Amino acid sequence: MPVQKEVQKKLVKMGETKHKGKNPVNFSMPTSEERSEDLKKLIDQQLKMGASGNANLGSLYFRLGNAYCNEQNFPEACSNFKKALNLQTKYLGLNHPSIAATHSSLAQALYESGNLTEALEHFQKALKIQHKLAGAYHPDVAMLHRIIGQVYVDMENFSEAVKYCKKAAQIEAKLIGSDNPELIQAWDDIAQLYLHQNKYEDAIAAYEKALEIRIKNYGVKHHEVESTRNNIVSAYYHIAYEYHQEGNWILSIIYAQKGIAVKIKMPGSTMQDVNHLCQLIRKNYVQLRRWYNQIWPVYKELSK
Repeated sequence: MPVQKEVQKKLVKMGETKHKGKNPVNFSMPTSEERSEDLKKLIDQQLKMGASGNANLGSLYFRLGNAYCNEQNFPEACSNFKKALNLQTKYLGLNHPSIAATHSSLAQALYESGNLTEALEHFQKALKIQHKLAGAYHPDVAMLHRIIGQVYVDMENFSEAVKYCKKAAQIEAKLIGSDNPELIQAWDDIAQLYLHQNKYEDAIAAYEKALEIRIKNYGVKHHEVESTRNNIVSAYYHIAYEYHQEGNWILSIIYAQKGIAVKIKMPGSTMQDVNHLCQLIRKNYVQLRRWYNQIWPVYKELSK
């Protein structure tokens, strides 16, 4: 079974790394070359002129937060984004694009500082605003779902992570088409999250979505098609093995046969490739035979 680090590795397309000191999950790191010292002087000038509270000052605090992000000074970035939020909320209202942007930037800085709980809170606020402004099916709404899913991965809350990742994939499917190859990684990621929770049938369903897209775009002989089918076979084996361990030998046989059915569709497959599944089926039949030998004499006796 993949551990959390393996899930993180699989989710690399959702971002590029885990938190602390690196750019996570497609947060658009500010590209402005403004220096924090210059912006602090501008803010001091505004304050000396009596501008203790206006929208322009809020914009300056936001820019200063971005400058501190560029300088990797995330505690100071958080402090200034919060000042920006206080002023922007007062003058722009709660549901304004600038408020959503500041929540996202603050969440990024908090994430970089390792404060995942508070980062999650502000990403969710940004999502709520974006949803109101742009509607349910918008690229920014999909992106925020994906980002929140990644934060949940880092918090090791995989059930919530998969919920947000699935929603992101469903939105993107509406926007770019359900057969778009850009969705392949999303469904692979979702399958990995299910595997981490030992939800093998859900993982198979996600892998099958990825498989369908791969076949439509790349053809049945593509190496990624083979890899995905192998993942499905592996998941079927895990289900079959769990049923075997529970003593549910008939269901174990059924799922092992499903795994074999997937594997033999692959070009060049041999009996050696399904040997582990065949061995498991044999073990189940041995157990069923033992059970039959135990129960049959009792049944005969009761039938007299």
